[in-house]
Amino acid sequence: MGVLRDLFRLRNIFIIILTPIILLPIIYSIETKEAKCAYIVILMAVYWITEALPIAVTSLLPIILTPLTGLGSAKTVSSKYLNDVSMLFLGGLMMAVAIEHWNIHKRLALRILLLVGSEPRWLMLGLMLPTWFLSMWISNTATTAMMIPIANAILVQLKEAKEEAETNGHLAIETDHDRVRLDDVTLKVKDNEKVMEQQNNGEVNKEEYEKKNYIPETSKKESQEYKRICKMLSICIAHTANVGGIASLTGTNPNVILKGQSDM
Repeated sequence: MGVLRDLFRLRNIFIIILTPIILLPIIYSIETKEAKCAYIVILMAVYWITEALPIAVTSLLPIILTPLTGLGSAKTVSSKYLNDVSMLFLGGLMMAVAIEHWNIHKRLALRILLLVGSEPRWLMLGLMLPTWFLSMWISNTATTAMMIPIANAILVQLKEAKEEAETNGHLAIETDHDRVRLDDVTLKVKDNEKVMEQQNNGEVNKEEYEKKNYIPETSKKESQEYKRICKMLSICIAHTANVGGIASLTGTNPNVILKGQSDM
């Protein structure tokens, strides 16, 4: 029963692989265009009924199978769906979805970052290169939407790593001096709790308490620094996507529209 259950789970894979192989004699025994067309129709019918592939994918199979069987060009078949310019744009969107699904953009970005390091100027270069390359083949908007979260995650990791390093450096408790410092922290926390109780009872002025417990200037400066780096990376990713989009027709929508207008 366990083997049958596993086979049933893999039924879609078996259908996708075995159906084209089983139907191959139709093409080679009857070498006519009608036989090739029948091969495509029967194959699509099997996929459509069993839903081994999503129906949307099955409906686009003639664009691939017709040139492979020699019945016509992809441009001729695509014109039956949409005009060739719109089909080119649709192909770019499909590529963007595939890249995002398999995390290819993350692999490229992280590989380049391993090479360039974590300094802000090299970090900028490490994010601009994959953005520029990906934007050549997919839409600028899709590229930017994929790369911005990566930049944000990298900055968060760098900030956390820096804070953790500083924490490990300042809170070592092997010496007596450090033990005294930790005791002082404990006493300060208790004093703060006592002050908060007095504040709730109206015995302490709120403004005086806030002046004594202000945020250190170093933390404010570090926070502002990371905000500036975040803005810098966001702007450089957006501009690099525009630069890469000029390289090919699918890079940006105006290229495709201009191509369509020039062919009229």
